[in-house]
Amino acid sequence: MATATALPALVKAIHGLTFALLHLAAMDIIAQSDPDRLAASAQTNYGTGALGIASAIMAIASGYLYGWFGLHAFWAMAALCAIAVPLMGGLSTRSTA
Repeated sequence: MATATALPALVKAIHGLTFALLHLAAMDIIAQSDPDRLAASAQTNYGTGALGIASAIMAIASGYLYGWFGLHAFWAMAALCAIAVPLMGGLSTRSTA
């Protein structure tokens, strides 16, 4: 029988899995779209921009949102995810250039 104390561990495991899938997808997109000579630069830009700067900005923003709205700040995160869904359609097309 599952208990409520197991939920945080389950959430962390799912978060780890989804992050790993995101990272692998990003590396695949970089490998497919950038020339080999620019792969390291593209990965550095991805790591700095998408993982570093964006995470820092969102962490700061989420702190303010949580302070203002409490648990209802979750809906702001859900809205950001909903905004990203239409953008995913362009990821399936591969450039031949």
